[in-house]
Amino acid sequence: KSVYEAALGLGRQSGNQLMEAEALNNLGLVHYYGGEAGPALGFFLKGLALKRSIGDLRAIARSLNNLALVQEMMGDYAAAIATHEESLGIIRRLGDQGSLVPSLNNLGNVFEKTGRYGEAATACREALETAEAIGDLWVLPYPLNSLGQVMLSLNQGVQAEALFSRGLEASRAHGHRVAECLSLKNLGSTAAQRGDAATAV
Repeated sequence: KSVYEAALGLGRQSGNQLMEAEALNNLGLVHYYGGEAGPALGFFLKGLALKRSIGDLRAIARSLNNLALVQEMMGDYAAAIATHEESLGIIRRLGDQGSLVPSLNNLGNVFEKTGRYGEAATACREALETAEAIGDLWVLPYPLNSLGQVMLSLNQGVQAEALFSRGLEASRAHGHRVAECLSLKNLGSTAAQRGDAATAV
C-alpha cells in the first residue's frame, strides 16, 4: 500500500496523470482484496475519471472491470453488469483478445448470480472458446469453472462435473494452485448436490 501511496504522490507532483490514475486503481485493489468495498469504490472512481480525461481506452477498460468487481461485492448487480458491458465494448473495439477472456468471464459470473443463466452461459462459452483459440492455458480454468457453475445452477450436474474436471486438469498441468483449489471446491459442490457426501468431503 505504501508503494502505491508513494506513486500517487509522485504522479501528482510530476503532473503524470496516468501514473496517478494507476496508483489510485492499485490502492483500490488493495482495499478490494481486503474486503473494504467503500474505500475501493472511491479509489476506482477517481482513477477512472482521470483515465477518461486522458482518453486511454485500455486503461479505461481495466478500471471499469475493477469498478464492476467492487459493485458486485456491494451487491449492486445491475450497476456491475452495466459497467462490465461498457468495459467489454471497449475491449471488443480494441480487438484485445487477451482481455476479452476475463471480461466475458466476469460478466458471465454476475449474470449467473442474478439468475440470467442463458446470458451467463453465452458469455462464459465465448470466454472459454477465446481462451482456447488464443492458447491462454493459464486463464483457461476460469471460464471452465464459471461455465460449470452455470450448469450446476441449471441442475446439469454431469456437464458441470465434466467442466470442473477439465478445469482441474488444466490448472494442475500448469501449476496454477488458485485455479486448482477453485476446481476442487466446485467438484465438491457438484458431489454434494448429487448426495455424494463422501466425495464432497
